[in-house]
Amino acid sequence: MIQLSKNIASVLFIMLLVIIAFTQSYIVLLRLEPDEYFQDGFEGSYEGTAGEGIATEGSVGFASTSADNGFTDWFKAFYQVWLFIYGVWDPIIEGDAGDSKMIMAMSIVFSLITVLIFFNMVIALMSSTVEEVKQRGKKVW
Repeated sequence: MIQLSKNIASVLFIMLLVIIAFTQSYIVLLRLEPDEYFQDGFEGSYEGTAGEGIATEGSVGFASTSADNGFTDWFKAFYQVWLFIYGVWDPIIEGDAGDSKMIMAMSIVFSLITVLIFFNMVIALMSSTVEEVKQRGKKVW
């Protein structure tokens, strides 16, 4: 167990540094954007009749105010980028933030690096360490 921890600690440390770097990148890109940039807006029109044949029509619009710019505070931004690992992309896919090509490109690169490469490296290191320990165990017995 100790040997396994030693082997994967360096990979996890590098992964943490990559997450910190991406956090800083998102902060640089998004810190000056207003809260409305992260909020979805909905608009629509309606037509109908209200009782005794009276025609009504109009339009309605509202914005989802549940989202705000979480990339102004470093710790909140780190938390949001950490959640990207688990597939929680809500902070950057809602509103106009979801239309930014640069944010989409960074998100794809982040996914490839952290989820595919680092997690597979951790799994490979863990399995090689387990095999190494098994071989030592056989030699000892």
